[in-house]
Amino acid sequence: MPVADEHISHTEVCSIIKREIERLPHPYRLILNLYHFEEIKYEEIAQILEMPVGTVKNYLYRARRKLKQYLLRRMSEQELVG
Repeated sequence: MPVADEHISHTEVCSIIKREIERLPHPYRLILNLYHFEEIKYEEIAQILEMPVGTVKNYLYRARRKLKQYLLRRMSEQELVG
């Protein structure tokens, strides 16, 4: 049943990603959610949050970088345990 194994793995990965997103500082988490999950453009996010577009882009970059660090650390920990 490789399909079932892939589904479980995908579910686990989604769960890990959601938990790690929740660890992000509030402004990073908010902008990441607005951009990637709500599919709102930079300019609209800037208007909603009343901040310059450059700041929105910078926060999104930092959020992605921090999320990547969290996920890489999480994967390393799991590899050590497993």
